[in-house]
Amino acid sequence: MLKTRRAPIRFKFTLRDDVDFNHSIFIDVMYIDGSPALHVFDEATRFQAAKWLKKMSSQHLWESLRTCWIDVYLGPPDLINHDAGTNFTSHEFQQNAHSLAITTKIAPVEFANSIGIVERYHKPLRRAYEIIKEELGDNNSLEH
Repeated sequence: MLKTRRAPIRFKFTLRDDVDFNHSIFIDVMYIDGSPALHVFDEATRFQAAKWLKKMSSQHLWESLRTCWIDVYLGPPDLINHDAGTNFTSHEFQQNAHSLAITTKIAPVEFANSIGIVERYHKPLRRAYEIIKEELGDNNSLEH
């Protein structure tokens, strides 16, 4: 049986004066129940989006980023921050980004904490998934 909870009264976010929404985003691949998901995070508002990944290819990552962020909101961001993962640093991903006039910034391995801003939000996303999964019960599975 589904638990009923009241929806939040209003959507809250913080907008910093020095950075605009969709100017700079952080992206990372995380795993939930063993399945990969693309996690996108806006630096200015802390707004997030995520999308299950069917495969770990550069092209699929790019298409997923377009589906869950670029084509949904205000178009392409000015800057994409990411770790040194091979799919993000691949020629194909970089070429797709540059074709939309997006600058990419790779967090060097020795400064892995610079991408930590998005990794800190993995835990609440996992928790939200667990709550939804629990409310759906064992008979229903969340499709990835």
